[in-house]
Amino acid sequence: MRKRCARVQRKTMETDIRARLDLDGRGRYSVSTGVRFLDHMLELFARHGGFDLELTARGDLDVDQHHTVEDVGIVLGQLVREALGDKKGINRAGYFVMPMDETLALAAIDLSGRAYLQSVCARPALCLFARRAPEASAALHQGTSMIALLDYGAGNVGSVMKAVNYLGHAAQPVDSSELLDRATKIIFPGQGHFGQMMTALDKRGLLNPLKKILSSGKPFLGICLGLQALYEGSEEAPEVSGLGLLAGRVKRFEGIFKVPHVGWSQLEIHRDSRLLAGVPPESFVYYCHSYYGPVTNQTAAVTDYGQRFAAAVEMDSVWAVQFHPEKSSEVGLRVLRNFLDF
Repeated sequence: MRKRCARVQRKTMETDIRARLDLDGRGRYSVSTGVRFLDHMLELFARHGGFDLELTARGDLDVDQHHTVEDVGIVLGQLVREALGDKKGINRAGYFVMPMDETLALAAIDLSGRAYLQSVCARPALCLFARRAPEASAALHQGTSMIALLDYGAGNVGSVMKAVNYLGHAAQPVDSSELLDRATKIIFPGQGHFGQMMTALDKRGLLNPLKKILSSGKPFLGICLGLQALYEGSEEAPEVSGLGLLAGRVKRFEGIFKVPHVGWSQLEIHRDSRLLAGVPPESFVYYCHSYYGPVTNQTAAVTDYGQRFAAAVEMDSVWAVQFHPEKSSEVGLRVLRNFLDF
């Protein structure tokens, strides 16, 4: 069997790059570009791909780093192409979903010949995998269904919208009571400080319309602080009232674990739930919070992080999750799909 290795040297007016790649390696690497974050990315590429990578890059980093980044990308592509050779017998493709702080990233690669890198995008023409196209744009007076992303000025609207678009639905940021009333479904991606959030909702004239909607039977999904808002109040802002659908007050984490709770933790599903339909038991989801809601009769799933807290709640048409589904890979997409199809 041909050894799948390659060496490349690229020298331009801005950079001098030397690299070696072994596709059948063991995830070993020696990388030095002068751009530490780029070094980290290349190290992860080698380690998780099981490649051996040696790469050094020299260039003028005092003025700009983009030449080094671009030229390293070119060299990396040349290495892979040369190491694969004529690609005879190769019929392999793969993809991976990765949640990041402000992004849901999906990358796919086809080693059999198509020279494309595919990623999540609102435009279906760029998508590698079959899915429904987002609903066509239409004016609200035309009577089309509309998924509202409640925008009070501080929520994580952008990442949630990308995930909704990826699942084949159109969504619209909404910051007025008129548009909120016209929505057929509401997603409330809360983020930040409990008191500031409730105050912002009130100042924008959204608080009372939101309370009416929660009792109207219209589908509602709260995310992170959007779940905490459903309680009577929070220790984060003791003088501010919550929406009061859930008994109790939101509390701050205490104990030996680091606060805030950031990262992947396990779901313990308590009961049958439309929100969590199809979610495997003991799945991991992504959290980023310092406060938590107590477990109530409406809790559908819990997570333990020093204290057991409500990870997901379901009350008729009012659903909410403490974790970030837009950052929770396939499990999070399943949760969003369950709501969008409700």
